[in-house]
Amino acid sequence: MVSKRLLVVLVGMLAGVSPAVAQGSLATRPVSIEQCLDAGDARMGVMREIIECYTDELSRKDRVLNSTYRSVRAGLVSAKKQELQSLERRWLALRDRKCKGEADKEGGQDGTVVWYGCLIGETDKRIEWLKGFAR
Repeated sequence: MVSKRLLVVLVGMLAGVSPAVAQGSLATRPVSIEQCLDAGDARMGVMREIIECYTDELSRKDRVLNSTYRSVRAGLVSAKKQELQSLERRWLALRDRKCKGEADKEGGQDGTVVWYGCLIGETDKRIEWLKGFAR
């Protein structure tokens, strides 16, 4: 799969824009979902842009989750590391099943937004849970 950054650069080059300028557009994306939804086409209700805001937010949350998980895991003894890994795998399956169910109730593009919103919310809860697990 082509990365978003590479795609922006390639499209920019085809349009005659330098790679540095094309990549700059990624750097100027809003840093929170609220800012993203209140900007540009997302603010105008363009579903493609709204979904991209949620995708970006989920990516940010996943990075925090992964960092928190690695940090917590590093401070554990071997048995606890295995327990945490098992708990994390079960949580991922439960989260995905729960969010799919919520999205399926809504359906269509709205269901996609519900799905991302659910994943983001559940990921936030898990980050806090992991912080507590470390104590």
